[in-house]
Amino acid sequence: MIRPRIVATIGPASENPEVLSEILSYIAIARMNFSHGSYEEHKNKIDLVRSIHPNTKILIDLQGPKIRVGKFPDGPVQYRKGERTHMIYDPTLLDTCDKSHVYVSIPELTRDLNVGDILRFNDGYLGAKVVEKRGDDKLYIEITNNGILSSNKGVNTSTASLSVDPLTAKDLRDIEFAVTQNPDYIAISFVRSADDVRRLREILAGYDCKAKIIVKIERHEAITNLDEIVQETDVVMIARGDLGVEVDITDLPVLQQRIIETSKKHKKECIWATQVLETMIKSPMPTRAEVTDLHTAIISGADYTMLSSESAVGDYVTDTIEFMNDMWKKYSPSV
Repeated sequence: MIRPRIVATIGPASENPEVLSEILSYIAIARMNFSHGSYEEHKNKIDLVRSIHPNTKILIDLQGPKIRVGKFPDGPVQYRKGERTHMIYDPTLLDTCDKSHVYVSIPELTRDLNVGDILRFNDGYLGAKVVEKRGDDKLYIEITNNGILSSNKGVNTSTASLSVDPLTAKDLRDIEFAVTQNPDYIAISFVRSADDVRRLREILAGYDCKAKIIVKIERHEAITNLDEIVQETDVVMIARGDLGVEVDITDLPVLQQRIIETSKKHKKECIWATQVLETMIKSPMPTRAEVTDLHTAIISGADYTMLSSESAVGDYVTDTIEFMNDMWKKYSPSV
């Protein structure tokens, strides 16, 4: 039997003792996603994992500065290509979005973007470009394809470098709690440079925390600074969700291979993440494309493959993990 190669997110579908007893022998790293849940809930999950399978490593994944639109109280809105709307930073109105006024969660988005910059909403399903800048808190944008926008969807840009700090006030509070749990890994989201990694390492040292750092490569600046980021970190995650929106998606296959090769050059482990077996959230079988993607991850040199919603909220958690493990057994070069 090969050593476990799966990183699995523990959530509502997998956090009970019965399911954990079935899956933990296949899991190398149990991921706690700090974008969701209370400290008490995360502590209970960590304690339960350790009580059932003490050899499973614990990963605390910090949320980072995920940029989102606010709430559309009247429901999703339909945009047509060529329509224009306002993008505004005003935290007092974040819950009052409508078709003509899209409020966003951080001031850096409206402040740092300029005319011509490109935006992607909802994992890239809706695009826009900035056509007018109206001070630091308001942009006028033009929609570039037909699509729907609904509450709390993410926003990305591939053309501007945002000045937002990858360690938010929430992350700093989360770290203060995280170190009390003696995690094996802490992941930092939306890294831009090696300085971001060094800052986290200094913070952890202040708590005398020995957790290894995982950098999530998901911003276009991280690709530019890839070599020095990988040198500075302990483990690398190819976070293909946001990365696939931040860069031209047709470049993603080449970039994920480049990230693996850079990780190998610096002798750092690498995690292949996001939508690996997405269909299995609702289906007992993956698509042919997902099987091919998983095979590519294994033979390309990834050290681990990660499950997110598949293991956190999926209907077929055990089936998904067993399938992924079977693929590793069949195709891992170490077998």
